[in-house]
Amino acid sequence: MACSLLGRARAGLDDAEARYGRENIPPPTRANPFPDATIVANAQALERLGREVGALEGLIRHQPVPENDRMTQRYRQEAATLAALAEKDAVLVGQAELLRSMLEGVAGDAMLAGKREIEVGIAAIAATLRERQTFLL
Repeated sequence: MACSLLGRARAGLDDAEARYGRENIPPPTRANPFPDATIVANAQALERLGREVGALEGLIRHQPVPENDRMTQRYRQEAATLAALAEKDAVLVGQAELLRSMLEGVAGDAMLAGKREIEVGIAAIAATLRERQTFLL
């Protein structure tokens, strides 16, 4: 579920970045062969945010799962472990939904204005993934 939500957030970022480039970067002319540096930097910032969201999706897909061998069963209670993982996963899905709602269908200019909040959301999801990972180790 979280991967699906992050995929939709990534699609929103990619769409906003493409629209931003089409609307703000004019075709090169002989008099002005290069676009404005701030516009290019903004387009690159949207692209970077998209890559970060895509990286989070990859991290979620490769999260560890509880082992089911005799040694692990000896030191860990399965029901308690699964309940704690379900709780962490519910937090993760909530964070992914919040990020998706911030990014899906939003224009690039609005994303750039709220860039700090998007970065905080990405960092919060990464922190939750680290907590989940360390819980299983």
